[in-house]
Amino acid sequence: MYNLRITIITITLFLVVSSLGQSINDPVVLFMKNGSMIHGKLVRLTFEKTIIDPENNLSLMTLSNVDIEKLGFVESDRIIKYPVGDTILTKAVSKNYSKKTNRSFFSFGIIGGRSSSITTSAFDGFENTKILPAFVIGGAARFFICQLVEFEALVTYTQLKITENSDDLGSLTFIPIVFNYKMQIIPRKKSGVGFHVDLGAGVALTKFQKGPAISEIEKQEGVTITVETNKPFVLNLGIGLDVFIIRQLAIGCDFRLLTGNVSTVWKFNGVAVEFSDKIYASSFIMGLNLRYCLR
Repeated sequence: MYNLRITIITITLFLVVSSLGQSINDPVVLFMKNGSMIHGKLVRLTFEKTIIDPENNLSLMTLSNVDIEKLGFVESDRIIKYPVGDTILTKAVSKNYSKKTNRSFFSFGIIGGRSSSITTSAFDGFENTKILPAFVIGGAARFFICQLVEFEALVTYTQLKITENSDDLGSLTFIPIVFNYKMQIIPRKKSGVGFHVDLGAGVALTKFQKGPAISEIEKQEGVTITVETNKPFVLNLGIGLDVFIIRQLAIGCDFRLLTGNVSTVWKFNGVAVEFSDKIYASSFIMGLNLRYCLR
């Protein structure tokens, strides 16, 4: 039968430990009622017993909670004591660590990855035209307010090569400038894993450069062909993981869906011709990012 007093104390221990962001395998110090201290790593905490992996000992140690006076988590230089019934939970934390966890801060990052078209054709009305996979680079500035609330300004650059069968038609310079709302989770500890979900919109700077296939037509037919492009509206939806090596530095992976169609005007010797009025530039992007936090 469970002892009610011990059960209440243990439940409270669980609640305090959880609220402080502690987890299994944290370094602990057990202050025993007989005056001894046992150092090790917390393995399991139940209603009746505490199991730790003691230092300099190959076997686990199981102790009754009634014999433990204090449970201390060792991290830094300031001790905070929490009364739990007639037991005390001792928690060692870094100075201002809790404040720093919740404090807003700026961060900056660089991004690199690969873009793949999600459309069946590149030019409207021409099914054999394709956008080839391309390398993406970029940068981001972010402002973290609190857990689940972060804002980001993201700029990326890619050169989308367009082909028809084996012919090189040219390339589209595509530079989306996007403002995202991010549901960002930052780990409470100095290192750990977080994640984010992004939703945003913006505009893209675009320019079409003619390829060898179009240049050859110009020579053969004695015409000058230009393709004018607009600045399309784009939508961004993303998800990813962030691995914080230290509090200031994280490496992450991103998976993003970027949608937007580029309107085009084809001109032959300066005369606009109804030809193909858009380039389908929507793509799926997989990438890595490096993030530095000013906190």
